[in-house]
Amino acid sequence: MKITLKDLYDFNIETGLVDNGFIDVETKNGIKKIQAIDITAKNSKKLKIKTQNFEILVSPEHLLYRNDWISSNNLLIGDHIDTINNYEKIISIEKDDILEDLYDIQVDGNEFYANGIRSHNSSLLESIDFTLFNIVRGKNTKRVPNYILPNRRNKNLETEVDFTNWKGDRVIINRKLNPKNFTIKINDIDRTSDYDLMDQKQKDDILGIEYNTYKSLISLNLADFANFINLDTETKKRLLNKMFNIEEIDGYLSLSKELLKNLFKRKEKTENHILTNINTIDTYKSNIDVILEKSGTISKSEIKEKVLSYKSTYILLENEIKELNNSIHSLNPSIESMKEVYVGKKNKIAQDDFNITELGKKINIFKDGNCPFCGTLLTDDVHMNELETLMEEYEESSKDMLELKRGFNKLKEEINSKITEKRRLNEEKEGKRTELESIKNELKSLKESYQNNIESVSIEEINKNIKSLQIENEKHQKTLEKIENKIEKYQKLVDVLSEKGIRKGIINNIVDPINEHLAKYLVALESKYNVKLNNEFDAEIKERFMEDIHVESLSTGEARKVNVAIALSYMEIMLSMNNKTNILFMDEVFASVDSDNIDLMLKVLRTFAEKNNISVIIVNHSKFDVEKFDRYIQVELYLGFSQIKEKI
Repeated sequence: MKITLKDLYDFNIETGLVDNGFIDVETKNGIKKIQAIDITAKNSKKLKIKTQNFEILVSPEHLLYRNDWISSNNLLIGDHIDTINNYEKIISIEKDDILEDLYDIQVDGNEFYANGIRSHNSSLLESIDFTLFNIVRGKNTKRVPNYILPNRRNKNLETEVDFTNWKGDRVIINRKLNPKNFTIKINDIDRTSDYDLMDQKQKDDILGIEYNTYKSLISLNLADFANFINLDTETKKRLLNKMFNIEEIDGYLSLSKELLKNLFKRKEKTENHILTNINTIDTYKSNIDVILEKSGTISKSEIKEKVLSYKSTYILLENEIKELNNSIHSLNPSIESMKEVYVGKKNKIAQDDFNITELGKKINIFKDGNCPFCGTLLTDDVHMNELETLMEEYEESSKDMLELKRGFNKLKEEINSKITEKRRLNEEKEGKRTELESIKNELKSLKESYQNNIESVSIEEINKNIKSLQIENEKHQKTLEKIENKIEKYQKLVDVLSEKGIRKGIINNIVDPINEHLAKYLVALESKYNVKLNNEFDAEIKERFMEDIHVESLSTGEARKVNVAIALSYMEIMLSMNNKTNILFMDEVFASVDSDNIDLMLKVLRTFAEKNNISVIIVNHSKFDVEKFDRYIQVELYLGFSQIKEKI
């Protein structure tokens, strides 16, 4: 089924599912998640551009690909633009001067295909980051250069944000990239010069929030708690990271583990150096014993005979070491190539596993019989056919996953086999090198013995070599001690940053206060259940004065009340940590709740709002007593258009 961006925009306004990453779109690099959708060209003229197989309706400034990104108004009939079918020739360009709002999306990648034609990705979210903070973060929150943002209007990348901050001041920020320029007005007064002299804390005070907190909290709303008691542990962990801005801990933990891994490699290398030197010293000492034993008793002819016998062994060992080196070097490209394939398969398994999980969730939704968002019955023929398709896709994907894992495990065994072979060859080479070194020393000793009174000179030289190796080992030992001290420190750091360390401490400090608030809100909402969150944030639910009950046994209305109580309890903790948060969005919070409980929930929400000086914005599709609100906005369909009525 094909839908327009306007359809997608309207759907997002009602459900929030697009901005929450539930919708996918086809891109150059496969299926990717849509991160945001918005109106990017208000009251815009339009161009309809057709190729042999595709057509697209866009603003004149929309970017399409013709060897490079180009504004649509600069394209000509006959130009070739990139499509799903590779490059196709433009056969017509029609102008439409009727003004209309045009929509754009932002996806997890560089571009997507609109009606089969390659279009540039929007930068809605990054543009806000750039304007307010002059910082842009891409995938996995890694910071990226500002120049990656597309300059649709001009090369200045000019953006502007107009908002009212937590103090009630109107703030207008305008920023340009090239030439670099920045202005800020507060209550229509230019404060740019003052702002440049402020420290970061003063700037954050004007904006109302510092950058890391903004990135973690700005998208938080009650939708995150819509079905909290049924969320899996990993999802709850991500929500905890997002709310309390502790995702940096995972980054530091990963970095510490990587440093620890490198330290263990250095330790192993240093220990090998020490061991090799010890073996060489033992060989030297054995040579001294031989020299002393044979000193004065061996003839020159015997020395020559021994030299000739060692020489053939020496040459043989040299050739064997050379062959072993060639074998080791020949293994390296194969191992590296297989490792690249290994990483690719591992990523593929992770992606396919995620897709299978998503398919499973969709199938479960259909099997439940009702859409959890709109309440639509899913038992008609169309939906059952869709369920059958999903189950076939799930079964096929599962089979493919099984085959992929078999190949992955086989590849892993092959890599381990080659690494084992390489390790064996290295050990064999080191053994032959030790043997060769011994022969070198013996040949050197025999050569010196050939001269008059050479025995004492040879022993003196060997002793010098032994002393040199002992000094070298002392240095290696000191290096090893430093490495072991660092390993001990980083191991402690890893323990602190792990699940049993600082995160556990944070959770322990959070859970008890949340449960205290939760108990109060459940009483205020007249819930007949006692609910307590454990350290895994799983809800332990008991009917008052009775035994434990399962979450699935709760009615939709009761589950809604419990989830609202949990959400407000979380918000209490958040607000105690950051009192500049002043808005809470609640979408369809009263779905499946009877009128008496709606009144009860409104009473609790008003008390919460007044206590914390926070504005609660509620979106609801069904009608209820709007007189209970300070102000309301009513949207109705009138003559095919949305009519908005506001009342204070």
